[in-house]
Amino acid sequence: VSFSTGGLLADLSSDLGGTHWPFYYAGQPRAAIGYSLMMPLALLSRLGLVRNHASDVAEAVELLRQQQIMFQQESLSRANPAERLASCIHDRFLIMYAAEPMLPVARRWRGQISENAKAWAQYEELPEMTHNFVAGLERPKVLVGNTLVLFLESSLTHPRNQRRAELCRQMFQQTGYSTDVISARGEGLLSQMLSMLHYGDYTSYYLAINYGVDPTPVDAIEWFKTQLAQYS
Repeated sequence: VSFSTGGLLADLSSDLGGTHWPFYYAGQPRAAIGYSLMMPLALLSRLGLVRNHASDVAEAVELLRQQQIMFQQESLSRANPAERLASCIHDRFLIMYAAEPMLPVARRWRGQISENAKAWAQYEELPEMTHNFVAGLERPKVLVGNTLVLFLESSLTHPRNQRRAELCRQMFQQTGYSTDVISARGEGLLSQMLSMLHYGDYTSYYLAINYGVDPTPVDAIEWFKTQLAQYS
């Protein structure tokens, strides 16, 4: 079974006697997360490989609708957390810390900030970072005042990793770094992951506005594709 907007993947599925689920979306692929996540989830549910997640999806959709009002551009800046965070990130290096289940979301944040805001960000994984990364917080000194350390938290994270995050934040603050915490909303795993993803997408959008760049084109990626095509 394949999912795409057409093209070679759809043709291969047809030629091989497979099933193709088409969808149509005119924007950038990174903005089509609803299709690339929900369509496979629906398929797995229909096949009986996972439980029915209808209630989880309903909770997530309602939560995202509530957040949308808070994140939209018409909101007052002081009441718009995504716009506020983008202002804090502006002209700073952003590094994020997360444990499961927020780790894939941190990776999404990094990608969206790079592609939408054309800015550099990075993430580290808990508990792995407590075995090595924390030993190097003090240098280079120039990073201390030019870095925002952001922790992506979830109530579903293992309590020991929650404690690790608290201790790591203390270490950063004692070293002089600016830190912040974003807590996932919702009860279920899907709601928490999507609400945090939603937050990050809007933050990257407002950061692009702050930098005065168009979030849509990704010239650097297109350049790489063009160069690599010469060796295919």
